[in-house]
Amino acid sequence: MKIVDLSHEITDGMSVFPGDPECAVETAHNYENGYFVSKLTMNTHTGTHLDAPAHKIKGGRSVTDFDLDAFCAERAFALDCRGLSGEVDAAFLKAHEDQIKGCRAVLLCSGWSSKWGSDAFFEGFPGLNEDAAKALKEMGVRMIGLESPSVNPERHTSVHQALLGEEIIVVEALCGVEALLGKPFSFFAAPLRLTGRDGSPVRAFAIL
Repeated sequence: MKIVDLSHEITDGMSVFPGDPECAVETAHNYENGYFVSKLTMNTHTGTHLDAPAHKIKGGRSVTDFDLDAFCAERAFALDCRGLSGEVDAAFLKAHEDQIKGCRAVLLCSGWSSKWGSDAFFEGFPGLNEDAAKALKEMGVRMIGLESPSVNPERHTSVHQALLGEEIIVVEALCGVEALLGKPFSFFAAPLRLTGRDGSPVRAFAIL
């Protein structure tokens, strides 16, 4: 068994999606009282994180409305999108239908995680279109993972709504997906148990 970490580190002052609350990791107690405690200030979409339907759909299910197994995929597939020009669409997904069918999660390998830590990470990133959501649903996919910070650089709302409306959980800002290409693996991205919330940072990983 080999575990592949697919999560970025959370650090003080790290970059967040433009307009989101900033991230702070501070020392609250530094052994003065015999222990070390840190204080975290972050939004629910900091770093590697997942989106629940409530993120874009009023009245949609929150992270605590799902059973824990919703965030676990015994079978998953890493789809190489690095040579793709334009958005991932239904036609591109259906060209790989034989590999995708039977997988609970699909992770898109775009190589975009190499831009992590720079302003360019949040600009012009690769994504999906609305028709891709329907194709994923038809193929039985319940989670989609991306190396980019969102599902689409221009149509955040409509593509999120297309995916989350089908209750396909979205995991964003993954890293290291290229290590999974051509290999069978399981995928895990469990959120914090934040009652009624729209999303959560996750420690995403794969088991080969």
